[in-house]
Amino acid sequence: MPSGMPGGSVQVQEREVHRFESEVQFGHQLHRRIRRTRMPRFLPSRSVVGLSAECEELDDAACAEGKFTCGNGACIDADRRCDTVEDCEDGSDEVDCKGKFTCGNGACIDADRRCDTVEDCEDGSDEVDCKVACGVGQFVCDVNRCIDGERRCDRVYDCQDRTDEDFCPCAEGKFTCGNGACIDADRRCDTVEDCEDGSDEVDCKVACGVGQFVCDVNRCIDGERRCDRVYDCQDRTDEDFCRKSLSSSEIPSSLSHKVTD
Repeated sequence: MPSGMPGGSVQVQEREVHRFESEVQFGHQLHRRIRRTRMPRFLPSRSVVGLSAECEELDDAACAEGKFTCGNGACIDADRRCDTVEDCEDGSDEVDCKGKFTCGNGACIDADRRCDTVEDCEDGSDEVDCKVACGVGQFVCDVNRCIDGERRCDRVYDCQDRTDEDFCPCAEGKFTCGNGACIDADRRCDTVEDCEDGSDEVDCKVACGVGQFVCDVNRCIDGERRCDRVYDCQDRTDEDFCRKSLSSSEIPSSLSHKVTD
């Protein structure tokens, strides 16, 4: 970049020049920038003469119009200021932003994203210490969110933490397990633990009919299936204490003679 007195030459590399690659002397002053100087067209290789009247001495800390000056002196587009993204290396473009919430790690998010039940901050600090006052007839989720009371216990998880379906009575024709889960009522006392906690098979009282056998698991089987050498009860009690009937081939020969005599 040549330097010289007013009327000297300056080679222009852009349509709008913000900063020279090296200092240029106009009169007795050294300059590094030209501000608000627009060339009529792009001149990649020509020299422009007589720019002294259009040059201003600028403070090196100031950025061009439409730019934001970072704390370290770097320039970014002004519309990148307070956009929740740290564009300056020192993060100064996200400091003291109005309508913003500062996360615990220093990042900024829109203020209306604070306490919206979604962790927008990487550290989750936007959802900490949230106090929600729900209206009449509303239900407060554990994540400080309000839902209509009629959506409580409707078998649909409306709260992010699913607390709207906790401790809900089961519908008609259902059995409520000890942990609050619901199963079909006809699965109660069927000898199979359908509830995770096995509560559907607790305190079952079965009244068997005449000629039926009661298994230890409170199930009834036909009496003729008792001692038939087939386990019909889940607990196998139908084959307990049964006398084994011997076929003629299994009778010892010594006994067979006595029988025939």
